Amino acid sequence: PVPAFDLPSSATLCLSFSNATIGVENPSDNYTYLWTNSNGDNYGTTQQINVDTEDTYTVTATDTNGNNCQKSKSIQVIAAPIQPLPNFGLNNIEIVDSSANNSITVNTNNLPASNYEFALDSGNFQTENIFQNVSGGLHTVKIRDVANCLEASVEVNIISIPNFFTPNNDGSNDTWQVTGIENQPNSKIYVFDRFGKLIAILNPLGNGWNGLYKGNPLPSTDYWYRVELEDGRLFQGHFSLIRK
Repeated sequence: PVPAFDLPSSATLCLSFSNATIGVENPSDNYTYLWTNSNGDNYGTTQQINVDTEDTYTVTATDTNGNNCQKSKSIQVIAAPIQPLPNFGLNNIEIVDSSANNSITVNTNNLPASNYEFALDSGNFQTENIFQNVSGGLHTVKIRDVANCLEASVEVNIISIPNFFTPNNDGSNDTWQVTGIENQPNSKIYVFDRFGKLIAILNPLGNGWNGLYKGNPLPSTDYWYRVELEDGRLFQGHFSLIRK
C-alpha cells in the first residue's frame, strides 16, 4: 500500500513566529519524509517543518519496508497579518531596579488566556516572562500571542546604581554614576560622606563622580547617595570607593 497520511491543502500562519509549522497528520505507518518548496529546494526531512515564507510546500512520504512506495501531497502557506495586541502597556510590567539583580516581569493577568512569548530588546522570544540581570537604561519589552497573530511592545527604563567604583584611571569603573536616568535629566543625585557631609551633586547626564572633593582625592571607604528622580521615585543607599 502507498503511504497514507493527512495534510491540509492550505494554512494561514504568522510566519515570523516560532510556531509557524506545517506537518503531516495521522500517518498510518512509519515513513521517511522529504519536504520541498515550489522551486524544488529541500526544506526538511521530518514529519513537521518550520516555514517562514509564503509558498506551496510538497511533502513526499516513503515507506520504510524496502518497497519504496511513495505518496506526495502539497499545502499552500499564506502569511497572516500581524495585528496589535490590545490592552498591553506599562501596567503589564513589573520592574525591580536599583538592585544587585535588576529584573523585568511581564504580567498577562489582564490579557486573554493564550500562548504568549516574550523578548527583551533584540533578543530571541521565549516562553519565560521574567528577564533577570537587566542592565540600566532604556529597554524594549516585546510580547506576542502566537495563537492569534498578535504582538505589542513597550519601552521601560531600568535604574542601575553601582555599589562600588575604582577611580584609578584604568578605564574601568573610574567614576560612580547612576545609569538609566538619561530620559529624566532633571533628576537630582547627591553624594555624602559617612557623617552626612555633602560631597558632590551630580549631573544625571554627566560622567559621574571621580572620587575628588575640591580637587583632592578622598580615601577608600563607603559613601552615601540620595537619588531623586523626576518620576517621583527616591533611592538611598551607600557604595564603596576603592583605590587600588
